[in-house]
Amino acid sequence: WGHLKTQSTGPEEVDLFLDNAYGWSDAQFKERVLVPFLLQQKVQIALEQKNKSNDVDLMTRAQEVYLLTQVNGIDFSDIAKENSEDEISGPNGGDLGYFARGTFEPDFEKQIFSMKIGEISEPVKSSYGYHIIKLEDFLYDEDDYAIQARIKHILIKSFDFEEWLDA
Repeated sequence: WGHLKTQSTGPEEVDLFLDNAYGWSDAQFKERVLVPFLLQQKVQIALEQKNKSNDVDLMTRAQEVYLLTQVNGIDFSDIAKENSEDEISGPNGGDLGYFARGTFEPDFEKQIFSMKIGEISEPVKSSYGYHIIKLEDFLYDEDDYAIQARIKHILIKSFDFEEWLDA
């Protein structure tokens, strides 16, 4: 801000512009625009740093839950009900129903359509966190090409800025 005021326009011209355009003094501009902007930048940087360090913990947790799914006699749906952080599908045993190709993020979908029915994936990362996926079924077109998949998943959720903001 100080740099702007020392440029060729001069501090008086900046003060005049703020007063004419917004009816603000120099102090009001700093309080209403500059300080909130700088705070937002600091918060964003801090949250990004927190998220990076948190990713290792998320992956460890996702691996632990994945190992539970590999124990004989334990039902995937029961593990999803107890461990999934997807508030919608979790209580339903992780069931996401059928969906067409192009619905989810590319890496997530690539994993699903490369699986065999009944298979459970190791943790797969998306923008939501880590997913452990169980492929339930495929629907095929007339050329025997899988066009829809039915999956259950367990989500270990990563940091959600919107959720944080609401809180």
